[in-house]
Amino acid sequence: KDIVYIGLRDVDPGEHYILKYLGIKAFSMTEVDRLGIAKVMEQTCDHMFSKVKKPIHLSFDIDALDPSVSPATGTPVAGGLTYREGIYITEHICQTGENIRISGSCLAFLKLLKGSYDAISSFP
Repeated sequence: KDIVYIGLRDVDPGEHYILKYLGIKAFSMTEVDRLGIAKVMEQTCDHMFSKVKKPIHLSFDIDALDPSVSPATGTPVAGGLTYREGIYITEHICQTGENIRISGSCLAFLKLLKGSYDAISSFP
């Protein structure tokens, strides 16, 4: 119940069952489009901080972004978050107040594109 997913799309029936069974708050991309990312983040923070203020672990799955913004995703599904929406999520969490700390963060499921090793290895 202390988890919020933002930007879900292509959720299979088993995943949908787990979300409902565990009472996990989730915003689909349809909801992000309808409400706007600012309202989604307002509702996310209301949910997360309604009980007690505690550190947050932010896990940002690169698959949440649209593949046009992040082509190096392992599971490309069109219709994801824009670059700006992804940045807004982290900005909003960081600006929630001085009693809130980000306890950790990770960027998950990033894969190198074919040929990208040569580009990376050519950096000085």
